[in-house]
Amino acid sequence: MKAFLLLCSILPLVAVTSLAQDQNESRLDWLLEQAKSKSNIFGRSKGDKAITLLAYKSRGMVNGDVAMERILQDDAPVLEYMDDRNYEVVSMEEAKKNNPEKYVLLQEQLEQAVTLMPDEVEMLELTWAYKGKEIVSLAIVGKDGDILYDNIGYNLRTSDEEIRWGDARESNLPNGYRALRSGKANDKVFYIHGTGPKNLYGEELWRFNIRCTSAFDEKKTLQSFRYECNSSAAMGWACSANASSVNGNKMGEDTYAEFAWAYAYGECPATTEWEGNSYRAYGQHTSSGTGVHRADM
Repeated sequence: MKAFLLLCSILPLVAVTSLAQDQNESRLDWLLEQAKSKSNIFGRSKGDKAITLLAYKSRGMVNGDVAMERILQDDAPVLEYMDDRNYEVVSMEEAKKNNPEKYVLLQEQLEQAVTLMPDEVEMLELTWAYKGKEIVSLAIVGKDGDILYDNIGYNLRTSDEEIRWGDARESNLPNGYRALRSGKANDKVFYIHGTGPKNLYGEELWRFNIRCTSAFDEKKTLQSFRYECNSSAAMGWACSANASSVNGNKMGEDTYAEFAWAYAYGECPATTEWEGNSYRAYGQHTSSGTGVHRADM
């Protein structure tokens, strides 16, 4: 009887595990079929120089460290952008020479990601068509049935970046910023919102938000000033955003609020640092500046 009860208790766990595996496999197949369709569209629009995903197959389960070594080995093909629009496929060895900091960051990101996964991870073999030839690359499958990273599709941009910014009252912010609203209707708000292009698997390469909010009373005296910043980036990419008051805005005394902001994004490095009374931004794409809020402006 005890053996029977033990068997019954194990069966539901096995069924749940099997269901999760099936869901992950279905998600992965769907993701890769979408990637094939997207890359074909890019092939037609860009001609013979475009890279197209032809096929994929499993290479089985391997230790996470082994998977990372294979992704970063010198002869692995890598898609690298020469400018904002044009790319080439080069060896990992050449890519590391072109931008060593990017691949130091990538290795650190992969190491961190692999430590959060099971002892063994699945690897895929991806076959691409590029300039009349076939190229074979490897991909690491994430624990949720997505692509954790590969050197080609993960870097291929399938949309444009967008940066929106302005200075408005809280009540007049664009609809897309409602989720960021946290103040009163008459608060003055300076905002910058940036979203990077998506890669072949639908992941944004970078994203950032900057928001500076000032509140004034009926006498036009500053009552509060607050800033919110956040940024994120996909593996191998970098993004930074910062904002702060300048010269310490005095609540209950000043009739204005002065602030500084900066953002940087793109391939590593991308940093923002406070220097004197403002921020400096360093990286592939950067911008920085200062602003002033007044009750009647």
